[in-house]
Amino acid sequence: MNKVMKVKMMLILVGICLTIHMPKGYSQSTEIAQLLLNVAKWEALQENLKTLKKGYEVLTKGYKAVKDISEGNFNLHDAFLGNLWQVSPTVKNYKKVSEIIQTEIRIIKEYKSGFQQCLKSGQFSANELDYLERVFKRVTDESVENLDELLMIITARQMRMNDEDRLNAIDAISVDMESKLSFVRRFNASNQTLLFQRIKQHSDLELQKRLEGFPE
Repeated sequence: MNKVMKVKMMLILVGICLTIHMPKGYSQSTEIAQLLLNVAKWEALQENLKTLKKGYEVLTKGYKAVKDISEGNFNLHDAFLGNLWQVSPTVKNYKKVSEIIQTEIRIIKEYKSGFQQCLKSGQFSANELDYLERVFKRVTDESVENLDELLMIITARQMRMNDEDRLNAIDAISVDMESKLSFVRRFNASNQTLLFQRIKQHSDLELQKRLEGFPE
């Protein structure tokens, strides 16, 4: 027997006792009705409390579910961003990585070769040599910056990028490095042309001087 039934039985017994022992003139039916009404109110209160409890449990479970989902999404998001710090073998083994390094080596080698040729020729003034050196230095400084960026792209925990972005960035560096190498070659070719012209002019002048020194 549950608590509600026990209370009902107790109130019925109380009502019977009141009916037997209550003095005449007292409204027995009214008292019993009031007691039964109180039982009904108590039952209703119990049901309300149960409903509130169920509602709280549903709310709690719902909040927990939302919280778990939210944390789950955050964990997935965090894991995704964490993966962006990593560098896949596809990026590390991309052929243009080694090509960029080889291009840098050619830039330095051809720059030094061209500058040394102008320096040893004796056909360029100090100001001209200073200008050539500054131009070469600017190009090599920019190419070194490209290598620094490349190193960051292919090194884990340096840049947050997916594979496609990393490969696109490497492609852009490759294009820029090839452009710099082409510039160094054109610049060297231009200086070499000027050098040959001056050597020829000097040779022609020396020949003219010798011819002018011969007796008629």
